[in-house]
Amino acid sequence: MTDPAACLQAGWRDRRNPSGRGGLYPGERGALREMNIDRFVMAFAGTMVLLSVVLAATVHPNWLFLTAFVGLNLLQAAFTRFCPLASLLRKLGLKPGEAF
Repeated sequence: MTDPAACLQAGWRDRRNPSGRGGLYPGERGALREMNIDRFVMAFAGTMVLLSVVLAATVHPNWLFLTAFVGLNLLQAAFTRFCPLASLLRKLGLKPGEAF
């Protein structure tokens, strides 16, 4: 059997983590410890956009205003580096990322 440390030193990647970046897959234990503010904001924004599109298709087209609001908030956050959700998450103790 091959020594895993020798494989990693030789440049082989771990079968369970083919990216070689050392992060955890979402289903693995401890994956939430790897979540930072940037990833949470992106996940939340994506969820809100998808939710508003589904609601616009099934309930009322005015739900698309939520999509526009999320998009405008992301756009202004790109230029000002201010995001209300990121401020809240920082106060709750989530690990900062590159952007926030």
